[in-house]
Amino acid sequence: MKRTIFLFLAIVSLVGMLATSGCKKKETYMVTFNSNGGSGTMAAQTFTEGEALALTRNAFNNEGFTFGGWNTVQDGSGASYTDGQTITATADMTLYAQWTSNGTNPTPQPGNTVTVTFDANGGSGEMPPQTFTIGTPLALSSNMFTREGYYFVNWNTAADGTGTAYSDSQELNPTASMTLYAQWDLVGGFDSNGATNARFSVRANKVVRFSRGNLQYQASTSTWRFAENQYDIVGNDNSNISATNTGWIDLFGWGTGNNPTNVSTNNGDYPNFIDWGINAISNGGNQADYWCTLSMDEWEYLLDSRPNASSLVGKATVNGVTGLVILPNNWTLPSGSTFISGKENSFDTNTYTTEQWSEMESSGAVFLPCTGVRMGLDIYSVGISGGYWSSSTQSAIIALFIAIMDDDASHGSDSRYYGQSVRLVHVVQN
Repeated sequence: MKRTIFLFLAIVSLVGMLATSGCKKKETYMVTFNSNGGSGTMAAQTFTEGEALALTRNAFNNEGFTFGGWNTVQDGSGASYTDGQTITATADMTLYAQWTSNGTNPTPQPGNTVTVTFDANGGSGEMPPQTFTIGTPLALSSNMFTREGYYFVNWNTAADGTGTAYSDSQELNPTASMTLYAQWDLVGGFDSNGATNARFSVRANKVVRFSRGNLQYQASTSTWRFAENQYDIVGNDNSNISATNTGWIDLFGWGTGNNPTNVSTNNGDYPNFIDWGINAISNGGNQADYWCTLSMDEWEYLLDSRPNASSLVGKATVNGVTGLVILPNNWTLPSGSTFISGKENSFDTNTYTTEQWSEMESSGAVFLPCTGVRMGLDIYSVGISGGYWSSSTQSAIIALFIAIMDDDASHGSDSRYYGQSVRLVHVVQN
């Protein structure tokens, strides 16, 4: 009996040793080879965790250049490997061929052809290389790649976006073969600084991200913040505005970035525009000069002039709060959601619960609620209309804003002393 027990314990011990040693399945890693301007094909190579293996010998060619090894970064600034070097891979990686001129590089001549290769850079799908004839401009092939949760921004000669950028279908006249990498951005939500991941064109060459909510200020602590939700408003509590108020306000006289509790009804007390974005916003990155206010021209371009502008703006009621919905450049309606565009429509054209709005917001939608207006300490029209200041003026006493009303959303002008809403933006392309 004792012998049987001993044999059983020995077997159990042996099984335990095997389980904790060599029986664990090893990981496998893929090493992908990029010609980096050369030609030819090379299959990806599989490496097993902990095992050394020689890299596949280079099979790429590049006329006028000599192969000089591999690098983990396209420009050669990463880790280098020689041809056929034995390595132990610890993760998936791409190795870029490194080329050195051999002095026989053919001078590009009109009529010669070069190739532009497209890389999905994290996306999926296929795009065939495009042939260009030197001296004959041609539009780049339109992007055919997709990436779940992201939208296509543009092309770049570097995978990390630090090279030369080209827009989709941009006309090009290359004199050498090259690879263009798709650049991607998150569809919706907010980044760590409180800016929408989605992008909005406010000029032909200027793109911004909106703040996560309207600007708010607490005088007793001199604290600036963005509203937690896009539909949050202070409303009638703006009548408590004072230098010692422990509550929050979200209606400001024009240009009062340095004096947010100014309630004077004398236009002369608002002589200059001080952008609210000069301040560090506590939940907006907490750094000065990160945010700014749109000019009137930029507001109008956003609402009326950017591509497909009329289909990207509409009235809505969110969580019982009326306002204006603005959709990003690359907009895709979430599955199961609805949206009817039109600035002239009434606020009940689109009605969303908080859960329904969350779906819209996750695809990049922005909501400007109707916060009303303040004159001195008097509050009017909360939930009925709203105004959002621009940085622009009409005269020494009149400033310009976007007026949101039940039947329209358009250019407005009023005395500088009126308290209006502020929605800041962060410039990402200028």
